[in-house]
Amino acid sequence: MPSIRLPITPEDLGALAPVLQQGLKVRVPAGISLEQLFVGHWHLAPDVVARRISTIFLDGHPVDDLAATRIRPGAQLALSGAMPGLAGAVLRRGGLLGGLRSGITHHESAAAVPQGEAWITVRLFNLLIREVGPRLLELGALVPAGRLPTSLADRVPAADRTSDREVLLVLTNPPGFTK
Repeated sequence: MPSIRLPITPEDLGALAPVLQQGLKVRVPAGISLEQLFVGHWHLAPDVVARRISTIFLDGHPVDDLAATRIRPGAQLALSGAMPGLAGAVLRRGGLLGGLRSGITHHESAAAVPQGEAWITVRLFNLLIREVGPRLLELGALVPAGRLPTSLADRVPAADRTSDREVLLVLTNPPGFTK
């Protein structure tokens, strides 16, 4: 557990956009599916997951099957709304051009998935910064103190501002998010 806990408010969210793109560490149940993570653990509405989270990368591989894809400790998860152009069409979950990336698409391993709690890194892009970011921050997320924007770094003891010490960001009084 980090030694620095930093409450943040909805007014701080705009300054955190670059941090959300670089990645936050969040605690999740290991072994659950992405579908369970989004709907059961993060409490996102199924239609939000289906319509708004259109591009998903797990450990650098695009994901199509949310129900079959399991979370492992240390996973790197990147989430994006729709991306423009041919790249967006190819990388989009369940897209017609998904076959063009079959060689890099995530396929679930038959190896046993550890159970218990795990820390994973989540990166959010475009509209998901505002739509999913507050929910992750409400649950609590770790960020190295040196990556905090100045407006938040000033709230961290000076000796810890440039360190690799992780700060637990917890959103207080969260704005409503789409369930």
